[in-house]
Amino acid sequence: MAYTPPPFAPQHAIPVYPGFFTLALVDGGADVWRTPVVGFAMDSDGCTLPIGPQGLIDDYQAIQNPDGTVENFDQVWESVEAFLSSMNKA
Repeated sequence: MAYTPPPFAPQHAIPVYPGFFTLALVDGGADVWRTPVVGFAMDSDGCTLPIGPQGLIDDYQAIQNPDGTVENFDQVWESVEAFLSSMNKA
């Protein structure tokens, strides 16, 4: 029987500089929960997930960069406030 890896089997872990955070909406979208990112895991297909102090983080809406900008897979915001405003309009 051949080995089948789990849906996300990290092949590499890449450390990051301080200042990256995952953002998850809380309080009905009125605020965000920030989790520090200590690295990114990359699988054999090149897909990445952030790594936090407790391990892989898969329940987040966006990443906050050290310069304060916020991004997800297809959008970039100037700040956390702009991200929250955009999410509350949707």
